[in-house]
Amino acid sequence: MRTPEKQIVLACTIDVENDLPSITVPTLVIAGEADDFVDLAHSVEPAGRIATAALPRLPDGHGVPHVYTTAVVQTITELPA
Repeated sequence: MRTPEKQIVLACTIDVENDLPSITVPTLVIAGEADDFVDLAHSVEPAGRIATAALPRLPDGHGVPHVYTTAVVQTITELPA
């Protein structure tokens, strides 16, 4: 069962930094400019290590896909195939 505590432990311990440059498919990293849970740097840095990444920065905080659903869907559909 997932718990907030398990999610926090995972977020603090997983390290995929060295794998990011090997991603070659179109990749979307969505960031909320005012996210109080995930610092913007945690989106900017990985997106910068993926050559094919797009990084739309949407206003608001955590939960951007729920608040800006139309903008998120539009961004996804505009990704190259």
